[in-house]
Amino acid sequence: MEIKQKQRSEISNEFKWKLEDIFKSDEMWENEFKRIKEIIPGLGTYKGKLHTSAKTFLEFIQKMHNIEETIGRLYAYAHMRNDEDKSLSKYQELYDRVSGLFVEYNQSTAFFEPETLSIPGETIKQFMNDEKNLQIYSHFLDNIIRVKKYTLSSNEERLMALAGEVRSAANDIFGVWDNADIIFPFIKDENDQDIQLTNALYGKYQQYSDRSLRKDSYLGLYKPYLEHRNMLASTYSSIVKSHIFNARARGYSSTLAAALDANAIPTRVYHTLIKTTNENLAPLHRYNALRKKLLDLNSGVHDYDLRAPLFEFKSREYTWRQAKQLCLKGLQPLGKEYLAILKQSFGKGWVDVYENKGKRSGAYSSGAYGVHPYVLMNYNGTLSDVFTLAHEMGHALHTWYTINNQPYVYGDYPIFLAEVASTTNEALLQKYLIDHAGGKKEKQAFLNA
Repeated sequence: MEIKQKQRSEISNEFKWKLEDIFKSDEMWENEFKRIKEIIPGLGTYKGKLHTSAKTFLEFIQKMHNIEETIGRLYAYAHMRNDEDKSLSKYQELYDRVSGLFVEYNQSTAFFEPETLSIPGETIKQFMNDEKNLQIYSHFLDNIIRVKKYTLSSNEERLMALAGEVRSAANDIFGVWDNADIIFPFIKDENDQDIQLTNALYGKYQQYSDRSLRKDSYLGLYKPYLEHRNMLASTYSSIVKSHIFNARARGYSSTLAAALDANAIPTRVYHTLIKTTNENLAPLHRYNALRKKLLDLNSGVHDYDLRAPLFEFKSREYTWRQAKQLCLKGLQPLGKEYLAILKQSFGKGWVDVYENKGKRSGAYSSGAYGVHPYVLMNYNGTLSDVFTLAHEMGHALHTWYTINNQPYVYGDYPIFLAEVASTTNEALLQKYLIDHAGGKKEKQAFLNA
């Protein structure tokens, strides 16, 4: 008997996120899209006028951010609907349209940073004194001044904005192929049944003690990628060229410098991290030597051996309910308020739980300012999936606290800090599991999680 992926319609609403909290219907999304599209051109009427008064300067920033906030909600709804099933043309269209809307917005506001940089510093200070509501934008404006060297003229910034959709095309094409069009082969599962491989099943089988199943799932996962390697190489080349174009157009010394500058991170920090890692690989090498010995891998340690259990312990599967309970128990050190929000998130449609045909692979946390965060999962019952849930809820609650304690202009956090909350959650969960293990073998398994 062949086992295939479920269609989204076969999954209960209980296990789907509630995007209606962003827009109650596609019709409401359309109405808001139309409204924003009509008012975006009005931003251009401020061009050449920002220096005239503190009132005008503040008025533009507020209008710009109000529109940007709404586009954020339009984008969140469209991209998450699209991620539910990449094969649905309707939501591919919504995603493409809102991406185009964002380009229109960027085009209409392209003059803002160059024009702001042309205003004397003393005038900006006077604006701050004249309009107390401008003071909240102090850091926002400081950051614009920080990247003055890489800010182009108004017309050049407009061209960069217009190129946005073209530059992102290769990445978008890969995303559709990788989630909607890719066809994985059938392999034999642990019960010798024919089952079509998926990303989620691959992650599950890589944690099995059966090496043949690990190898078959590994080779099966990469089969379509190898078959399309020329197309993928060309797509990747296009993405690299897009980064090179951006770096050269703005005058950065490298694509690395351009990428890091968004978060004001010097390139030496990146190189120091790489250097420090390379100088401290001995523990990893000892660990892999131990893995080779314990698993009796005479032929060597392959990639499909890196997630295999080291100790003889029957792998168990965790129901979705059990996964939620383990997270609630493991994250108790973070306090009652944190746990209350986490518990609420599990019952209020924050999480899209199970894999379905066409759904985006992997896991992430996403959302928009003014609406609770969302988490996409492809839950398959493994211990790794439980840790993934804890990880993504770390991101989600980080976002929740940010958007509920910061104004829109600061309602986000840099990627350089983003993993702190998520890995903290994983560490707390692992400690809980180790402390409450049912015996030595189970404790060993959790130590190796």
